[in-house]
Amino acid sequence: MADVFISYEHTDYPRARRIAEALERRGLTVWWDRKLLAGDAFEETIRKALDAARCVIVLWSKASVTSNWVKDEAGAAAKHDILVPILTENVEIPLGFRQLHAASLFDWEAPGFDATFPDVLESVQHVLARSQRRDALPPASSAGVKRRGLSAGDLLKSPLLIESPILIAAAVAMVIGLIAAGRGYFRSDEPPTTTTSAARMDNAGRVGTGILDFEWPGNDSWSVYRGDERVAILSGSNRQALQVGNYVVKSTFNSAFAPFKVTVRSDSITTIKFGGVLRFNWPGNDSWSIYRGDELVATHSGSDSQALEAGTYVVKPTFNQAFVPFTVRIVDGATVKVP
Repeated sequence: MADVFISYEHTDYPRARRIAEALERRGLTVWWDRKLLAGDAFEETIRKALDAARCVIVLWSKASVTSNWVKDEAGAAAKHDILVPILTENVEIPLGFRQLHAASLFDWEAPGFDATFPDVLESVQHVLARSQRRDALPPASSAGVKRRGLSAGDLLKSPLLIESPILIAAAVAMVIGLIAAGRGYFRSDEPPTTTTSAARMDNAGRVGTGILDFEWPGNDSWSVYRGDERVAILSGSNRQALQVGNYVVKSTFNSAFAPFKVTVRSDSITTIKFGGVLRFNWPGNDSWSIYRGDELVATHSGSDSQALEAGTYVVKPTFNQAFVPFTVRIVDGATVKVP
C-alpha cells in the first residue's frame, strides 16, 4: 500500500515527478504510473493502486481538467475523503471538486516550488492522519447480523419470541456471540505463535493493549514503527492505541525530533512529552531553514512556528541573504520568539 497516489495528465509528467521525489525524500511511499511494469494490465494495476492509497494528489492543469481518467481518479479519491487537489496552472477546477481548497504550485522553479511545497505537505499530512484514524476504527462485530436487517436487540424485542422457543434460543446465542465478539476485538483471527503469545496475551487470552500518548507541541506528523513495519501515522499532540510491545517513533516529514524508542504496556498509558517551539516573526515571505549541526531539520517561509527537540539550532535564509543566520536555543516546554 502506497501512502500517496499521484493522478495527472501525461503532459504534466515533470511536475508529477518533482512532487513524487519531494515526498519520497520525506519518507513517504508514492505510486504514480511511472511505476507500471512491462506486461502490467494498465487499467487494473492503476485501479488497485488507487484503491490501496491512503492519500491521492490530483494535479489540475489545462490538460488534466479535460481528462476523464484524472476526473475519475479524483472522484474515487473524493468519495473516500482522501483527495488533495493541487493547481499547477490557473485553471477552473471541474464541477464536483471545487468545494475543496486546492494548493497552488504555479511556480515550479526554485525558490517558488520550495517556498509553496510546505502547503502540499501539510495537506498530505492531515489526510494521512485522518486515514490512519479511520483505519484504526474497530470492525463492526455485528455486521453479519445487521446485513440481514435484524439486530440482536431487535430479535430480543420481537413478539415472536413469546411463541417460539427456537427463536428464544437463537436470540440468546446471538447475544452471547456478540458479547464475545466485542470482548475479543483485539483477539487475533489466527492462533498466536509461540513468539508472541507470552508477551502479548493477558490472563484472559486477549491480546494486551496500551496507549501511546505523545505530547508534541507542534503540528508535525510522526510515524510509529514495529520493527520495519509502520503501524500508525499521526500529527501533533495525539494518542494511539497499540498492542503491547516495543516501538520506534519517527518524525514523518522532517527531523524535528530524533527517533525514540517506547515500550507499550498492557492497560496503561505511556506518555512522552518533550520539545519547545521556535516562533520566527519574519515580516516577509522568504523561506528559512533550521539546522541542527549540519542536518537540515525543517524549512518554512514567512512568519511561522516550528516545534523542535531541546537543543541548539541555526536558522539560515534558504535562497537569499534577507537576514543573517542566527543561533537559537530551544528548551522543553518553552516558546522562543525571534525577534
